[in-house]
Amino acid sequence: MTKEEILKEADYYIKSWISVIPVAKNKLPLISWKEFQTRIASIEDVSMWADMFPDMQLWWVTWKISNLVVVDVEKGWDISWLPKTAISKTGGDWFHYYYSYVPWMTNKVRIKNLTDIRSDGWYVVLPPSETTKGKYEWLVKIQPIPFPKNLFVEWEINEKNVSSVETDYPWYWEGQRNNEMAKYIWHILAKIHPSEWESIALPVVEQANQKNNPPLPDNELKNTFYSIVEREKRNNNDRWYKKEESKTSSKMWDDEDNKILPMNKIASMEEYLAWELFETRFPLFDAALEWWLADWDLCIISGQTWQWKTTISQQIAVNFAEQWLPVLFLSYEVKVCHLWKKFKEMGISEFLPIYSVQRNTTGNIWWIEEKLIEAKEMYNIKLLVIDHLGFLVPRTVMKDISSNYSVYITQICRDLKQLALKHNIIIVMPVHLRKTEDPTINDLWGSAGIGQESDEVILLNREKASTASWNYFTNDTKIMLVKNRSTGKCVQWYFKLVNGRFVQDEFYIPPQRDSARWQYYKRWDN
Repeated sequence: MTKEEILKEADYYIKSWISVIPVAKNKLPLISWKEFQTRIASIEDVSMWADMFPDMQLWWVTWKISNLVVVDVEKGWDISWLPKTAISKTGGDWFHYYYSYVPWMTNKVRIKNLTDIRSDGWYVVLPPSETTKGKYEWLVKIQPIPFPKNLFVEWEINEKNVSSVETDYPWYWEGQRNNEMAKYIWHILAKIHPSEWESIALPVVEQANQKNNPPLPDNELKNTFYSIVEREKRNNNDRWYKKEESKTSSKMWDDEDNKILPMNKIASMEEYLAWELFETRFPLFDAALEWWLADWDLCIISGQTWQWKTTISQQIAVNFAEQWLPVLFLSYEVKVCHLWKKFKEMGISEFLPIYSVQRNTTGNIWWIEEKLIEAKEMYNIKLLVIDHLGFLVPRTVMKDISSNYSVYITQICRDLKQLALKHNIIIVMPVHLRKTEDPTINDLWGSAGIGQESDEVILLNREKASTASWNYFTNDTKIMLVKNRSTGKCVQWYFKLVNGRFVQDEFYIPPQRDSARWQYYKRWDN
């Protein structure tokens, strides 16, 4: 939508007392929207958002403030049982039925066959906005009628039955929701008899999960729930179960956590996190990685001084931000004003979601995690760039670093990898290289553990000038993907620096390689 279209639609919704927020086409909010759960935005707010986010779409907050509840019915399911009200068609050909708000009707997935409820703590697309799946449009644009309570009597009774065990669960962003939902599950299980854990506790947990932004996937939530149920049955059964006498001698570890079980059973008990894949918009590498990067990845970029390690890190950051995937960029080497100047040389919009910290006070991983959590809560960060490894300190600092510096560096990388896993974040980090002539992964400076802990390793090798001049290097750089944990394919190509960004050289002819390990993609545009 153009700015004029956005303002026209927003004006209509605001005058109808509907709380609107700006969201990208990938359904990620472009602002921290907690404020608009209790306050309706003004047309001036929307105008400012439209200037900041040219591709923004309008969504409304399904909260008491908007006095609306949505019944979300999947394509192909019978909708004749729902009374006629305001109706819109979604980009995925679902149907949204708008009704007036009722306090007891909260979010619920699959309240009936192929039918969901969107109420407190959620947001829904407003026509004529669009997502990656398509455009939303009004089918019936009338005043919403009262919610059809008679069609959901069974759910209303269930709500009353479990109200005594509910607690006030606030909503959390993606970076916190896993830990907070786990704590909440423990809390709910402690209040309900085990015979009713599945019938009463699970629906309460599912309802609370709908407040998260976004909610945990259903399979992920259930895996966490049943994993905690199994542990609760083993370790805290005195209230309801008779505990058998231990037949083994006292040990320093918990035998319950060290049982040898079929792998499929262990997998079903563990919390399994589904990952997303993100384009780097370096077609050569995206093809080799079969759509890189995945959250949890630790990507190392290495080269000697003046090899443009920071530049390629910035370009990856820009490529994410231009897809409205927020980035946190921590630079320990230069001031933010210098970093921003290089970003602007790449021709980016000043409103792209790239964030930093005013002053990096320490390189300790504990502090970095604290800032990451803060950034995920505020902006739903997807990519963390840290420039560079030499400034970082592991969680546990060794007394004598000089005694084994390699172990020290390895521990930093291990801490970062755990950070990526814990928070579902991609981490990109430049690292120095020991040599320039035909470098390999074994030439990473500091420790072989850097390559071992990382998921991807990229090496940069700038071409030297053929004649003596004030500039020792040309604008041609060979970029090599030398480690690729996802597919194992390794690629290399020459790139030219154009307007501050790397562009693949179409005229580069790669050398012949005997090893099948090296792949080359000439037709990357296909």
